[in-house]
Amino acid sequence: MTAPVDPSKRFRSATIREGTIRATTRSFLHALGQDDEDIARPHIGVFHTGGEMSPCNLNLREQAQHAKMGIYVGAARRTNARWCR
Repeated sequence: MTAPVDPSKRFRSATIREGTIRATTRSFLHALGQDDEDIARPHIGVFHTGGEMSPCNLNLREQAQHAKMGIYVGAARRTNARWCR
């Protein structure tokens, strides 16, 4: 594990990997197939509120997919966990 960093200079996702209390979270990420290097990277979540109820929301899922691809472009290893459909 890395040494603690000044809270104003770290990513918010760093809270899942720092400290003893987050050991269970790290073990869950290891079970998903992530190694220490993957866990040390910033974790980015892309959510959308798209649906088929209104024409205004029909393209939000596609836009979220484009955002996710932008995040993963150039990554040597990809970890794509879709928590909610």
